[in-house]
Amino acid sequence: MGNFLNIRFRLVTLSLVFLSIMGANLLFAQGTIRGTISGGDDSIAVSSATVVLYKKLGSGSGWDKEKIAGTTTGSDGAYEFTNVDTAENYIVFAVADGLTPVVNKWIEVSSGGVVTADIHLPVPEHGFATINGKVTDQSSGAIENAAVVLMGKAELGGTTLYEITRASTNSSGEYLFSTIPVLEEAELIASANGYETDSSSDFTLSADTTVTVNFILTEGVTGALTKNEKHNVPGTITCTKAGKNLIIHFEGISSPAKVFLFSVDGRVLMQASVVNGKRDMILPLGNGCKVLIASIISEDGIIARKVLIPFDFFK
Repeated sequence: MGNFLNIRFRLVTLSLVFLSIMGANLLFAQGTIRGTISGGDDSIAVSSATVVLYKKLGSGSGWDKEKIAGTTTGSDGAYEFTNVDTAENYIVFAVADGLTPVVNKWIEVSSGGVVTADIHLPVPEHGFATINGKVTDQSSGAIENAAVVLMGKAELGGTTLYEITRASTNSSGEYLFSTIPVLEEAELIASANGYETDSSSDFTLSADTTVTVNFILTEGVTGALTKNEKHNVPGTITCTKAGKNLIIHFEGISSPAKVFLFSVDGRVLMQASVVNGKRDMILPLGNGCKVLIASIISEDGIIARKVLIPFDFFK
């Protein structure tokens, strides 16, 4: 009996040692990204700046990004992302009121390493603009609490657009963005519960001017893939409910290509390859996601996106 207990004790001890080693390996398979956000001509620390960590998806000129985490800077302008998986091609995006948004990209995180990624946000070279507008339904009725998101290019960020700011409409369906840096390229995306998302990039920002962009939203969640895209990529996406699942059907997509489903906060929910121009992706309704963003990366680097708001499916 004593020998049995002794053997059992040794096995338990070895198991604990093994688990400790495994835990240490997992711990050191992660790293930290930290830095300071400064701004203006005097390079002073910027407090309350929004800092977002992304990871690159895809390769070459055709790539998208997955949001990993987000934070805001303290009074000293410092930020930190801990427990970041070891990988290459991380992107840190920073934006603050009254300053030009900037990206620090292709950051590599090694096991147990600490990477410093400071970012300086300059004063906008071309001044500021104002954007306002109204979101209504097809009967000209105001849509209250619609979300309007301003996307734009960031300095050093390439052709990818990043979220600059967002607002909600008031009881009259109106929204307002004031003191917006004049961006080289910008896009507005409007969405509301029970309506199909719409977007517009048919406007130009210039200093000391006001741009008005109105949206008329239609009910539903089905539409052409090209609706919200600059690229004329053929194909359609439809959403249907099947029991406790949501089926997202891709049709007429140029192969080969990869498709991704994102949540509105940038998390990758699913990814798959397109076969013969078609693909079905099945998403459980109970995942808590109210907004889906479908992204397609084709072999020649063309990216297309479709924003879907299947609110009714998630009730």
